Amino acid sequence: MSRLPVLSGKRLIIILSEICFKTVRIRGSHCLLRRGDLRITVPLHEEVKRGTLKGIISTLEIKLKIPQREWRKFLTNKRYRKVLKEHYSLYCLE
Repeated sequence: MSRLPVLSGKRLIIILSEICFKTVRIRGSHCLLRRGDLRITVPLHEEVKRGTLKGIISTLEIKLKIPQREWRKFLTNKRYRKVLKEHYSLYCLE
């Protein structure tokens, strides 16, 4: 399995907003994102720790039923994001 990328909190929020996560609130150094009934808290740090990023990926894997290896590709490869969105129908319905 590939290593997790090093991402900032802001970059992770931008990536998650591509699949319809909306910012609900920012409190201190954490941002709460929501997509339907799924909520994710992202720390607004320079580097999100790998364990925290792995936890976020695990939550996405369970709730959206997309394997971890696909999420790792999604986070690291910009071109792959379009393929993943089409394959798993991750477009916004609004």
